[in-house]
Amino acid sequence: MNTSSLLLTATLLGALAACTPATELQATVTPPVAVPGLLGQWQLDSASQLQDIPRDITLSIRKAHSKYDGSLRITGYSGLNEYVSNARVDAAQQRFILSTQIATTQKWGPQPRRDFEQAYLDSLDGVVSYQLAADTKMTLITLKGDTLQFHKVDD
Repeated sequence: MNTSSLLLTATLLGALAACTPATELQATVTPPVAVPGLLGQWQLDSASQLQDIPRDITLSIRKAHSKYDGSLRITGYSGLNEYVSNARVDAAQQRFILSTQIATTQKWGPQPRRDFEQAYLDSLDGVVSYQLAADTKMTLITLKGDTLQFHKVDD
């Protein structure tokens, strides 16, 4: 490669790095530590900012790859729709950050369910840390300090 090709490549890589979404930059965490208690099927019990929680709100957390690298696959049911995202976890610091935007199916329903679903997904999108209690109870904590409390469901 000549000097101008190297310069062009370096410039393009720098420009691409500058375009990286903030969530991807925030999702870079320390080397992964497996968190077996975090993996599994969870059901929402309560949330500090949500009222009238439907009984069928779920969150499933799985390893995104067969070799654990800190990547998690998040799926669930949010009241009307199924949702999916990816997350990164840092067990040492109890950090939990969605690394991709939440995608949902597009079912329609009554306004109260739609309002709840949007508020739940917004809260989930803002999660930055977690706490586990005896591997059967999980609290997700948002940047604003709001909490989502779940209990583990048999897989």
